[in-house]
Amino acid sequence: TPVSSVMKLPPGHYLHHSARGITLTRYWNPAEIREESSMGYDVMVRDLTDLVNDAVRIRCDSRFTAGAHASGGIDSGVVSVLARREYSSQEHFFGFSYTPASFQAQHVRYDEREHIAQYSDQAGIEPLFSEMNAALFIQKLELCLKNQGFFYEDHLSDQAVAKGVNLLFSGWGGDEFLSAGDRGIDIDLLRRLRLRLFFRRYPVTRPRLFIRWLLTYVLYPLTGILDPPVARSFRDDARYLKRAFAGSDRSSVALYYFHRSRHSMHLRFLESYHLQERCERWAVSGFRKGIEYRYPLLDKRIIEYVLKIPSELFCHDGKYIFRPLIREVSAGLLPDMIRLNINKSDPVYSQFMTDIYRDASAGLTHEIEEWSKIPELCFIDFGKLASDLKKYNDNTSDVKPEVLFRGLVYIKAIQSFVVKYHEY
Repeated sequence: TPVSSVMKLPPGHYLHHSARGITLTRYWNPAEIREESSMGYDVMVRDLTDLVNDAVRIRCDSRFTAGAHASGGIDSGVVSVLARREYSSQEHFFGFSYTPASFQAQHVRYDEREHIAQYSDQAGIEPLFSEMNAALFIQKLELCLKNQGFFYEDHLSDQAVAKGVNLLFSGWGGDEFLSAGDRGIDIDLLRRLRLRLFFRRYPVTRPRLFIRWLLTYVLYPLTGILDPPVARSFRDDARYLKRAFAGSDRSSVALYYFHRSRHSMHLRFLESYHLQERCERWAVSGFRKGIEYRYPLLDKRIIEYVLKIPSELFCHDGKYIFRPLIREVSAGLLPDMIRLNINKSDPVYSQFMTDIYRDASAGLTHEIEEWSKIPELCFIDFGKLASDLKKYNDNTSDVKPEVLFRGLVYIKAIQSFVVKYHEY
């Protein structure tokens, strides 16, 4: 943890304290799970479908009023539709979305609100879109000690409370296992000399794309080199940190981005703590409001089953399909416009968030001098921040405005955290 004297248990362990002392015991070791090379494709799809259905079912509780995260993505769509079926006797079942209720996006490929509305109407879900604005966003920044940076989820949970919902289903965790898209698969194909399958996925007739795929999905993770766009995003996030504080923790980066097989990739996701951190933070912030969260796609049985699947089954028909397993599981649950959509991000939400950061930043610039006097913010390079802000105002900046806006928002959040911490 950030405090060296405070430790967390390693994943898959429990601690027992008695008069004889402390013992640390591993209760789950997924590293021992091996692929089942004889697994058939149809059996795999049937088993995963049954597991997902049951993972949602066992997390339902009639003592609660349930709702779900709703988006145009497959993970949240599958979970919300299945949860609604289990709560069929509940009169109102709300699907809560980060996407804004009223926002006119420009030049977007698709509007996720339309996707949400379509499957919600079919499933009997009442979509509820975000009412976030710049003023409310700044209020959430000032509550950073409690929401720990999850500003939009803080607002969403407020909406849930207002609707009497105290149990929220989420598709969080799907990307790392059931919804795995491409990482690790191609390394396995090459290592096992499944060259025909590899070249069917990545035909050399498209040489520029072939080289890009080979670098991204094979060479970079094997050699410990960050994909340039990822490295650039790290530099952008650290732009306003002094040099001594701007480096990333190499072991954490390695756990998340570097791997030698799909199996090791999944295990590293469990070891890197990013799954545990979000579950823990949402559990704490939800508890304050009387809300519990459920993550069916992180069901232990699903994780173990995905670890058994041969990578060849992720490319069953030989073609490249992003997130193939969850697309099979979602058949019959979601409309094809969602199930077969290859774009994971919500373009409307992205534009909306950029505007919120810009508008919120405009109200924060007068606080910078006050921030610079806080000893705990000694790691911030306020000189570079002031310089970039001046260049932006003079229209001479070569820094993307989004980087500046995000920097101001993050610093405000940290400042709010420090101030509230001292108050407590």
